[in-house]
Amino acid sequence: MRRPFTSEAIDVTTYGRQRDKLREELTLAQIDRHAERIDELDVEGILAFAERILPRASDVWVQVLGAV
Repeated sequence: MRRPFTSEAIDVTTYGRQRDKLREELTLAQIDRHAERIDELDVEGILAFAERILPRASDVWVQVLGAV
């Protein structure tokens, strides 16, 4: 029986280095994805606030001037 990929085998040390490198890359990609999601939520929050305030901008302005 022929053993596939025997000439392609790597030693344990090389395997460990490659594994660690890939884990690090995966972790960094997950951090980036999380940061982008937070930015997206921030933008959504700002838009929601603006949608509530802008239609009432004149009322808000009058209230601010009255409080001064």
